Amino acid sequence: MVEIRRKGSDDSRQSRFLRTGSTSSARLSPSPSRTIDESSENIPEGLSRASTSVTLDGSRPGKGGEPDSGPLGLNVVYTPNNGHKADIVFVHGLGGTSRWTWSKNKNPELFWPLTFLALEADICLARTLTFGYNAAFHKSGDGKTSVLDFAENLLHDLKYSEDANGKSLNIGAVPLIFVCHSMGGLVVKEACIKGSGRPQFKPIIDAVEAIVFLATPHRGAQVAQLLNKILQSVIITNTKQYVSDLLPTSSVLENQAESFRHIAHKFKIMSFYETQPTAIGFKNTKIMLLGKETSVLGYPDEISRGLDADHHNVCKYNSPKDPNYIIVRGALRILMKNIVKRPDEKPATDRRSSESLQALLALGEIPTNDLLFYRGQWKAGTCTWILDDEDYLDWSQSEEPASRLLWLNGGAATGKSVISSFVVKTLEEGGANCQYFYIRHGQPMKRTLSMILRSIAFQIALSSPDYQRQVFALEDEQLDFETMDAKSIWERLFRSILFRIQLEQRSYWVIDALDEADNPRALIELLSELVGACPSIRVLVTSRNTPELVAAFEPLSPTSIGIDGRLDDIRYYIRREVLFTGSPELKEKIIKQLQKRAQNNFLFVSLAVAELNSLQNRSYEEVKAAISRFPKGMEAFYDRMARSIAMSSQSDKAMATKVLQCVNCSNRALTVPELAQILGEDRSNSDHFKASMLGACYGFIIVDEGSKDERGNVAPRVTMIHQTSREYLLSGEERPFRLNLHTAHAQMFQSCMDRLMSTDLKTKVKQYQDVEFLDYAANFWSSHLISTPSHDTHSQETLQKFLTEQRSGKEWILIWIHYLAASRQLRVLTQVSRHLSKQASRLSHFEAGQNETGRQTLELKELLESWAIDLIKIAGKYSSVLLRSPRAIYKSIPPFCPRSSPIYQQFGQKEAKNLAVSGPSAMMEKWDDSLARMTFGTRAYSTSVSAAGHHIAVLAPIGKVFTYDSSTFEQPSYGAIDHNERVTKMELSSNGTLVATYGYDTTKIWEITTGHCLHSTPNLESRPRPHTMIFTNNDNTLLVGFEDSKIMSLDLRQTFPTWEEFATIEEKEIKGHILNVPSNMALNRDGTRLAIAYRGHPLSAWKLREGKRPKHSGYLWRRGLSGKKRGEVEDVVWHPNYKLVLGVYIDGTVFKWRPGFKDSSSKRPRWEPKEIATGASKISMSKDGHLFVTGDPRGAVKIYTTVGFHLLYHLASEDMVGGITFNPDMTRLYDTRGYYASAWEPTALVRWAEQMHSNSDSFDSKSEMSFAQNSAISVNWTQTVDSITVIATPASRHYLFCVGTAAGGVTLHHTNQGKLAEIRKAEGLFGIDKMALSRDGKYVCFIDSVKTLVIVSINHDDKTTETTVKEEVEISLSQVATGSILDVLFHQDTTHILVQCSSSIHSISLASLSIEKSAELEAEDARWIPHPGDKTRLVGLSATTVQVFDWNLSSCHSYSLIPPSTLVNDFESPVIQGKVDRVLASLNGKYIVAQVTPPADQGSQEKQLFCIEVSLLPSSKTDASKINQSPTIDPLIVPQDMSSQVALALGFVKGNRLIFLSKASSVSYWEIDFNQLGRQQAAVPITVDESIADVAESIDPLQTEPQVDRRRSTASTLVPSNYNLKEIFPLPGDWVSQDSLMVSTLWTKERSFLCPRNGEVAVVRTPDLRVSKD
Repeated sequence: MVEIRRKGSDDSRQSRFLRTGSTSSARLSPSPSRTIDESSENIPEGLSRASTSVTLDGSRPGKGGEPDSGPLGLNVVYTPNNGHKADIVFVHGLGGTSRWTWSKNKNPELFWPLTFLALEADICLARTLTFGYNAAFHKSGDGKTSVLDFAENLLHDLKYSEDANGKSLNIGAVPLIFVCHSMGGLVVKEACIKGSGRPQFKPIIDAVEAIVFLATPHRGAQVAQLLNKILQSVIITNTKQYVSDLLPTSSVLENQAESFRHIAHKFKIMSFYETQPTAIGFKNTKIMLLGKETSVLGYPDEISRGLDADHHNVCKYNSPKDPNYIIVRGALRILMKNIVKRPDEKPATDRRSSESLQALLALGEIPTNDLLFYRGQWKAGTCTWILDDEDYLDWSQSEEPASRLLWLNGGAATGKSVISSFVVKTLEEGGANCQYFYIRHGQPMKRTLSMILRSIAFQIALSSPDYQRQVFALEDEQLDFETMDAKSIWERLFRSILFRIQLEQRSYWVIDALDEADNPRALIELLSELVGACPSIRVLVTSRNTPELVAAFEPLSPTSIGIDGRLDDIRYYIRREVLFTGSPELKEKIIKQLQKRAQNNFLFVSLAVAELNSLQNRSYEEVKAAISRFPKGMEAFYDRMARSIAMSSQSDKAMATKVLQCVNCSNRALTVPELAQILGEDRSNSDHFKASMLGACYGFIIVDEGSKDERGNVAPRVTMIHQTSREYLLSGEERPFRLNLHTAHAQMFQSCMDRLMSTDLKTKVKQYQDVEFLDYAANFWSSHLISTPSHDTHSQETLQKFLTEQRSGKEWILIWIHYLAASRQLRVLTQVSRHLSKQASRLSHFEAGQNETGRQTLELKELLESWAIDLIKIAGKYSSVLLRSPRAIYKSIPPFCPRSSPIYQQFGQKEAKNLAVSGPSAMMEKWDDSLARMTFGTRAYSTSVSAAGHHIAVLAPIGKVFTYDSSTFEQPSYGAIDHNERVTKMELSSNGTLVATYGYDTTKIWEITTGHCLHSTPNLESRPRPHTMIFTNNDNTLLVGFEDSKIMSLDLRQTFPTWEEFATIEEKEIKGHILNVPSNMALNRDGTRLAIAYRGHPLSAWKLREGKRPKHSGYLWRRGLSGKKRGEVEDVVWHPNYKLVLGVYIDGTVFKWRPGFKDSSSKRPRWEPKEIATGASKISMSKDGHLFVTGDPRGAVKIYTTVGFHLLYHLASEDMVGGITFNPDMTRLYDTRGYYASAWEPTALVRWAEQMHSNSDSFDSKSEMSFAQNSAISVNWTQTVDSITVIATPASRHYLFCVGTAAGGVTLHHTNQGKLAEIRKAEGLFGIDKMALSRDGKYVCFIDSVKTLVIVSINHDDKTTETTVKEEVEISLSQVATGSILDVLFHQDTTHILVQCSSSIHSISLASLSIEKSAELEAEDARWIPHPGDKTRLVGLSATTVQVFDWNLSSCHSYSLIPPSTLVNDFESPVIQGKVDRVLASLNGKYIVAQVTPPADQGSQEKQLFCIEVSLLPSSKTDASKINQSPTIDPLIVPQDMSSQVALALGFVKGNRLIFLSKASSVSYWEIDFNQLGRQQAAVPITVDESIADVAESIDPLQTEPQVDRRRSTASTLVPSNYNLKEIFPLPGDWVSQDSLMVSTLWTKERSFLCPRNGEVAVVRTPDLRVSKD
């Protein structure tokens, strides 16, 4: 017995099947009847019994006594013995049942899903099921049940049905095949549509392998109208909604047809249709119920076949030898064979590659949806004419076509897009490699050249492994393709990769609707290059035939095919689609009349046919009259549609106006639910709203059912029916109905604001709930704002409310930022910043006046300007914080913002009790452009800087390269790369993973992540000086240009690379000039071009070709000078994408030169170099070539545009610029100025990047000039900064702290009063390395870099604020301090000072002001602290020992730390290795925590933490009998997943909370429960304390804790039960510098964190840093 039941169903829903013996002898046991009695009562006179029992299904409803008509629901019919490879589900149609539909003459022996298929090879490996539903139309009942309801039931049963044992049927675990008859096909289609958009059902629909349709009325059935009339006349029943659903005019069919085509490509579709008429009971009358035209979908990959049967018998067969059964069986067998031979699990490699490519190329969606949209509009039999066109055949098939560019052109709405989809389908079916793109007028992003190129590249990469591999190689370069301009994309993805590889087969590009692109001419220019460079690529372009495009195409001489005048397709379409039952002759007359009216316009025809088919009576006269009323041409048709809207009811007109305004001004196509949200409609009944919307708009809009939203879910989008309809409504001409675009934008802005200021939005965003229309509103509100009418006061009031509301839960602008951060869309902040600046500029054009309105306008203008700056700075300085913790925007970020910023004034001020920031005056007053400062010490003078991928590299010629992470500015654990000889040149690879250094004796290649030297090659014997060095050939080759005019190469693929000559430049001396050795050289990015500068000779350009002699390209002569005058070139660079050189003359003039252009004898105009005086000595270009930056000896940095030399940014400083470069995404620049390097993030650069992203296609010299003129060019002055090297705070005193600097300065500060005294003047000789303040703050001692100790007394009166300082003594330690000095500390009673050295310690008496004691140490690099339980003793910890000394430096006790060597409870215990750099005592004095930095040669560079119990370290008061006599102590090792979170341990506060700087650059805590030492628990990742006020109060830190015995022979591992890690506050991005953070200090007395910031100290105060409760 196999019993199936549905979850939640009662026993009456159960059905039982008995399967005995072998499959061949399976029989069905009786089951409760689930069929409807056939009744002969109340039959209208004149109708026979047969007329009431005819069904579209072909089954005749059974009598109540017949037990085997078939159960309802999902039921298993057959299951193979050893598991099943697939599921086949049979779904019956109208009036049918789950068994009789499939049984000839209701004979159980002929129930072929069981009795036939179970015996067939391959098919017998599938489990067979039937689905039954109550589709009996002949009995009274609920007439509202529809096809949609049946589909819902099917989905439910597929998901939740169980067998008799209560186990799920697990539908979707194996491939699924549907076999459906008649209306059952509509039920299955609807289930697939609904299921694909719902997460709970999507896995089942994804498993659908194929759908076999048997006589399914895809386009409706005329007999359905007859059935409803019969039902209306039968007293016992009524009309049925599911019968009405079968009408050709049914909205269900219309919507289904639109939606299903978007998902149909996922399934194999086989459609079988009837070829015999069916008896319907009217005196044995027979008619064709469903013809081929309605039973075949007409999809590109559909397989269709006629069966020799009527509608009843296409699904019933006499025997396994029945010819119709053999045909259907053959289809199922093919499907099952493919499934059986398929591996059990499909590799996900291709899918992952596709997703990774999509992410890399920043593609929101792939073009398949657009192709399917137009394929769905294609009708079988149309477009075939093009396959016979000679020009098309020549283009597609000929080895040497007349042109590889084919232009398919025609008027508006003539079917160009559908033809292009047909071409793609034909090419793909023929096995061709095809790429395509559909430019969509309703989706602005799909009009950009950038998107077109990225989409084409994506498709090429999927078909070419070689191309894909090289595209993926660009990932390491951190290129932002979304913001990259189209020309740079063309260079990187096509010129540099595609043009240089051999494609496996010929490729065809199909680009549709070129005329609707933002910049058609730019695309044509690129295509002209493509067809010349890649013979294996053919391009087909469709567009309207406009004079502009004709002129643009003329130089290319493309083959042209005109569509206008081709009437076969229109004629065929009308014949197929018009529902007319009259004679063929009359139908031909209708076709001719419609065709004449259409004027070759497919859009007109489709609208006209739809209107004709909606007529209730389709007599010839009525159809003819309707055609005569049609206007001629689309303009007149639009007039009629517009007039209908104008004459409609007030409510319908209002809906149409609002919908059409939204659709026409939206930045992307809106979904139906989004429009319902905007209009305030009920979204629970989307079908009703959609129908109302379509009806109100009278054909101007269509619903694209197959579109996907941002999350990849199917979401029907609303678009205009055609671009011409949009042009009609927005033309501004007098129309019956028209739209005002400014008003439309104002409405959309208001709708966006309504969503962004909606009730409970903050809660929903915090909970990551899906909020309809929120994503659109968050992304595009500002773009609508700048298009609103300038005088729109309502929009201004709304905007002001959005920007200034501060009430809790209604901080609208912060909630908006929170959402952007949570959805990882922070780039929108820079876009909105630009829009706010533009809106402020618009407001400035109005007279402010003295009235209230003028004052409000001025206030709003100032508010917009301030927020525009805030948003850019928030995006730059806090992006990493927000991405990690979006909620930080509410409480953690505002307090760090400048006092004048609106975000601080509105939100930061009120957080002062929980988080207050004070310190650097410049930082507190206004935003600055500084992002980070990187210092190298006083002996490392840097000369150049480079940036690529994730890394920054700075060269110090002494032989070191300092590398930094470009996000965190952290140095790698190995420190600096040391070449061990003087280095003259450095170069980063394109992806930033390798660095090459050219030294005096050797050239080395280093791996940045590890610091390992990969290759070391001896230099040439002559040791020529290198002038230029680049990586080429995918970073496999190093090219170096030398002063002897030779270009040499190293092949890095070799184990031991050797120098090979690449080219030798043989420069000829020009008369009147002196040819000497080159003074400068520059290679372009791929090593094919060289520029050489000389002291006495003009700049020369050469073309390089490996294996061939270099070819000279010309000389540079200074512009405007009489005769040929040279200019001495100081620095020179190549444009990354063009044959263009930029350089600097020795007088500071920047020039731009394009070598290779000939003089006046050439047909091309002479190209003279352009010049601009800048005073520069250094020059660098951005990666896309749009910008260049200069640096000069006076410290000025200037950024210019390349095309027009427009100044965008000016930074002034006192220090000379040694090197300068952009970061890869052009939002930052780096410069080096001797002993430090700086990172800058100018607002101008961020806005430029966003502008390029928004206008990548149309950004020309005019746009550049406009941007430069509208950008405020501010001169930012930065003074020379004396970097802080040490901060000292007193343990038991408020307010006072001391600071030491790299230039030797020491100053005393007050937290409230600022700088009090200069203890030592900064003379720039010896930096301050170590410093300490006594506990009472009365003494400070410090040690400089030459080991001089200075002790100073401090006398400060808190009441009078008078301060005096006195230097007590200066002691040289250079003779006594062995090794480096590690630290200095005061005795708790301020009687002594301990100087800690790597191998010795020294005690200095404050009474005698001299060295009192010294002691040599056995263990090096120990760190010392006062004994937590005895102020007379000291504890020193190294990685291997613990030592206890007294202050007389006598050794009291010494213990070895036993490194763990065993596994504790299956946890691998790490080994202590490296140097202890921090030692801290817990607040209760019972534990010591040490932080260890591993050795540089260790694989893992994560720091370690370990703990020592203080009770194991004897004090002077410890009873002798209780002293630990063991020579060893077992350290408690903190697990790596915990210790790796700690970048720098700072100290303990209340509740034994260890305060530390996290790896994410936040101040965080770990609340250590020492009672849990040694207990094994699961690791818990660090969590973010989302609200400063939410940090829970901990237990009293002084409470008594039980002693835990640690005297064991093996070490234990500390894994607390809950790590309880929380972030207190994050640090801004421009605070993140390794030098600054390592100097930062915790000052518990002041509840403060002190951090150096641009030569000053920032103080962050929060109650969470207090030692105990107040």
